[in-house]
Amino acid sequence: MINILKRGDCLQLISEIENESIDLVATDPPYLISYKTNMRTKTKQVRDKSGKLVDHDFRSEIQNDANPQLITDIMPELYRVLKDDSALYMFCSMDRVDFFKHEIEKYFNLKNIIIWDKTRGTMGDLKAQYQKTYEMILYANKGRKPINGKR
Repeated sequence: MINILKRGDCLQLISEIENESIDLVATDPPYLISYKTNMRTKTKQVRDKSGKLVDHDFRSEIQNDANPQLITDIMPELYRVLKDDSALYMFCSMDRVDFFKHEIEKYFNLKNIIIWDKTRGTMGDLKAQYQKTYEMILYANKGRKPINGKR
């Protein structure tokens, strides 16, 4: 078996994959929560394309994290490339789980929401929010994918 890792726009790259050629998809797409961390905030002067020095904010930001169209557009492609009787595991945040469920159920049979207990939580709002110590994984089938081993 040969594994190939490619980096690029997911919608463009998935269009190059043959129909019904993938055994399983495990994906951790943007969560649609406009995530930006302040943990690594650094403002530094850098040169723009014209050579002028400008202030640049180096906070970690996830591209397309507020764009639900990305999820809507990728679902039919995931369905197309997966073989019959295969599985999809899609990570998502509790903040948008209803949207992700809705989009998955257009194409797949949603079987479970798996809770990944991460032990260590996120920072979030330190004064008015409990730490999120879990992540949700939507488990869905194209057809009916039996589980290997015990439940």
